[in-house]
Amino acid sequence: MESAEDQLARPLTALSYLRGTVHPSRGHERLSVTYMRPWPEFIDDVKSRLHGIAFAHLIPLNDETEPYQVGSELGVTGRFVRNVCDPVVKAITPLPGMARITFADVQALACTGDVIPDVSLGLIQAVADPANILMVGEIKTPWTTYLDNMRLNRPNEAIRLEPLMGQVVQQMREAGIRYAFLSTYIWTIFVKRDTDTSFLLSDPFRHNVTGLSVREMFAGFSLLASDDPRYDESPDFNANTLRGAPALQLSTWKTTIQGSTTAVTPNPVLLSTVTNQSLIVDASTSVQVVLNVIYQISSPRDNNKAVYAAELNGKRVIVKCWSPKLVDQFETEAAVYERISQGRYKRHDLFAQWILWGEIVCSSLFPVGYVLVLEEIEGARLSDIWHNLTHDECSHVKAECRRAINQLRAMSLRLDDAGMHNVLFSQRDRRVTMIDFEDAVECEPNTFITTNLEMNAIFGMNFT
Repeated sequence: MESAEDQLARPLTALSYLRGTVHPSRGHERLSVTYMRPWPEFIDDVKSRLHGIAFAHLIPLNDETEPYQVGSELGVTGRFVRNVCDPVVKAITPLPGMARITFADVQALACTGDVIPDVSLGLIQAVADPANILMVGEIKTPWTTYLDNMRLNRPNEAIRLEPLMGQVVQQMREAGIRYAFLSTYIWTIFVKRDTDTSFLLSDPFRHNVTGLSVREMFAGFSLLASDDPRYDESPDFNANTLRGAPALQLSTWKTTIQGSTTAVTPNPVLLSTVTNQSLIVDASTSVQVVLNVIYQISSPRDNNKAVYAAELNGKRVIVKCWSPKLVDQFETEAAVYERISQGRYKRHDLFAQWILWGEIVCSSLFPVGYVLVLEEIEGARLSDIWHNLTHDECSHVKAECRRAINQLRAMSLRLDDAGMHNVLFSQRDRRVTMIDFEDAVECEPNTFITTNLEMNAIFGMNFT
């Protein structure tokens, strides 16, 4: 046994990792950097809340060695719970009024939908209720989310925070709470919602920071969250405001999505044989398009999105489907391909050529939603083959990716979900193809965004 004060004051042990997953988990929400504010008083606020509290009570020793090698977000979350959450909750629960508060899976606190925080602080009650949630946290892997991704005080790089904070804010809004955190275990930032459109962010704190340790910060932060957990938005608040730039829109297909049939498809198509593996699509042609699915490429567990290999008039194609709730993602990706097709770059060697898009009329595979049909590209995901490529192949891939990003930037686009999982490479013909543009964002006018934004995300901070 040792005093809670001693255990809280001890810096976190270093995380043990060598390699791991290359694709960080990412939501599709975004918080514009416009609505992020520095929280310079964070340390003072935490110290003030801890002032006068005696952590003299004894708690079990925490094994500070770290023999477990992590390689995924789940592994990092487990070590975070072991080395941060467990010591903190053991230290604060003996305090007055804190006996029923603990870190927990959010499902242990409330009935939840699709928005699931990695870690939650809440009240253990007999009845599951969102009111039991006091604070939420999002964990990322330190080898895919770097310190530069978490800094607000660098104007040209702060946009890296937008998708990360979008995920955190979505969790905060779902639970109706004021406090949250974002952590890679190595670096942690603390978040407070001040107003509908103002989110305060602390500086990133390293796991072994001294003076006030990460555990002490979390102890004070947890007490702040328990004091004033709820945040009620104004009745007329429009959450889309938080995203900043509006989602990309198709110039010719917005009316079709809303029910009109006036848009024009790029290529005429013919009616094919319908089977139980078919998708019948209204592409605003004289006849409906029949896509015969060969197999599903994406995980069958996602009911809101799917990717299939299919045939269209005897030709192999890739079919991407989105449910109506994901119409913005469909339209964003289709709008990117529309810009590519209309742009000054007539070579399509860096991007798949789109064939058609439309609305699903009938299908047992994907009953309702929207479809984007693309040419089938030879190649494997870069994340699956990168470590087996030669030095020359790696250099070629990097050069081609930079060329693709430059072309997207010329169309005023940036990619918030760039990564090796969004690049195909064919070793046979050395073709590099960038794919998956659901999270493309319109660049603000008169702004310069370096290609390193995406290059860092794909190849790491030391990609040269």
